[in-house]
Amino acid sequence: MKCLKLSAEIIDLDTHQHFLELRFHRQFGPRGRIRVPNAERRNFRLVLRELDNSGALLPASRKEALKLVELVLSDAAPRVRHSTSRVGWVDGDSFVLPSRTVGGRAKSLHHSPNSSVLSTTWSKSGSLEAWRDGLSEPCRRSSYLLFATAVPFAGPLLRLRGETEGAFFNLTGESSTGKTLASRVAQSIITRAHKTDLIPASLTDRALEEIAFGHNDLAVVIDELGNMKGNEQTRREKFRTRAYELSGGRGTVRSKSVHQNLPSLEWALFGITSWESPLNELARARGEMVRFIDVTIPSRVDAGIFDLIEDSRDGRPIAAKDLALAVENTIVGNYGVAIEPYLKRLVDDRTSAAAAVEETVGAFVHLNCRDGDPWDVRLATKFGLVAAGARLAADWGIAPWSVEQAEAAIQVSYEAALSGTITPEEVFDGFLRKVRKAVSDKKHFPVVEEKTAFSGKSKKKAWGVTRHHRNQGVIVALRRRRFERLCGSANRRAVIISKLIESGILWAPQKNTPTAQMTVKGLFKSQRSRFYCLRKEELRRAWAKPKGHLGET
Repeated sequence: MKCLKLSAEIIDLDTHQHFLELRFHRQFGPRGRIRVPNAERRNFRLVLRELDNSGALLPASRKEALKLVELVLSDAAPRVRHSTSRVGWVDGDSFVLPSRTVGGRAKSLHHSPNSSVLSTTWSKSGSLEAWRDGLSEPCRRSSYLLFATAVPFAGPLLRLRGETEGAFFNLTGESSTGKTLASRVAQSIITRAHKTDLIPASLTDRALEEIAFGHNDLAVVIDELGNMKGNEQTRREKFRTRAYELSGGRGTVRSKSVHQNLPSLEWALFGITSWESPLNELARARGEMVRFIDVTIPSRVDAGIFDLIEDSRDGRPIAAKDLALAVENTIVGNYGVAIEPYLKRLVDDRTSAAAAVEETVGAFVHLNCRDGDPWDVRLATKFGLVAAGARLAADWGIAPWSVEQAEAAIQVSYEAALSGTITPEEVFDGFLRKVRKAVSDKKHFPVVEEKTAFSGKSKKKAWGVTRHHRNQGVIVALRRRRFERLCGSANRRAVIISKLIESGILWAPQKNTPTAQMTVKGLFKSQRSRFYCLRKEELRRAWAKPKGHLGET
């Protein structure tokens, strides 16, 4: 057997440089390989020195060894291969992982770490079946565990949809509620997920950039943010910088002289972090809130992440402990087995998968952002992508959940995030502003008194009617569907109805429903419809009060 051979010519897609790959036997240990820059192929002494340093088994005579190197390098490479230091999508038909390439270029393209960037090493153990079966019951009992586990499936969908901005989801709440456990399960999709395997938040900015680059088009899990050094102000500034850089996908741009040793890096990914304190306590701008998103976990007495346990309140902590143990026993020996089959299906079925992603994201945004507020749409789109990843993984038999379970769990997690980004007062103020603007246009609320018919021409612009009530004064009656659209999500609708009742604005003739059934002739297809009836005098008083503002969008 030949102890040294020229195996391939390697073209680096990042730098466009050409290399020759030499494979060789060692006296002890496995076979090895080195790369020789094409410009050095005639520098036989340099190549021999590299082979000697790598432990190659060569002739004892230096003259014979040089002759062998010259003979091997004089041959043409039997094949041409490509390499890249970048993990993720390539040309839309292949996905590069550190261990292998999935898709059309599986045999001709491989990952090769950049010596100037931290290398990403992933491992796998166990089986997909054991991982999926072991997590099935815990995910059925936990909206938040399911959500966190679905996040890595959403990473590859960013570029599939043309998105460049990802997001980090911060699991926040009391200690011992399962935040770290959920983070570890998310990491188990890609690689080993022992507690010590999570990426520490105390890394330097450059190190985190390199970690993000190494997880491009996927997801990264960062350990407890509370471990970061510095006082609150220092951590505040670090959070702000990292919120924009990590989710925005671009590290520090360096000068030409520095770039050679520290190249500028780009990526697109989702991430998961955890901290007992909500990031929103740091008085963040809303632009940060949609990049680093708080997802509040229930308290220990409510079983933490296992919010769907059906036992009595006293029995929940015990049941949660058993479920947590089942999770631990599963991921300790089964990890890194879900990402490759998921990516293979995604690459093979890219067209149909892209259509499913658009459908899922569109449906999620429509359900939760009926008024089209840009900031709301931006936040909902992040969760919609997670929902899309969860749906694909379920449809392909990879995830430990059903599509229906995923839809419910991600909606719960979204509403937990939404409640932390905006106060009930801000929700109510926003609704009042929209109603005030609408009421100022008589075409939206034409006067149609009881026992009379609408005689105007602008039926399509009508949101409801204005009429006099013998006991309530002037009523602004808003059609139910239009009201729901103005509110946005079901969670916000509940807050707004509560505030309308509390402030005396809403008139509801029946105790069991906030709406009233009214007859309106000549305006809508159905003469009798359900309306939310708002007392105009109370509306005017509410409009006259000083209001806050929603801030940055």
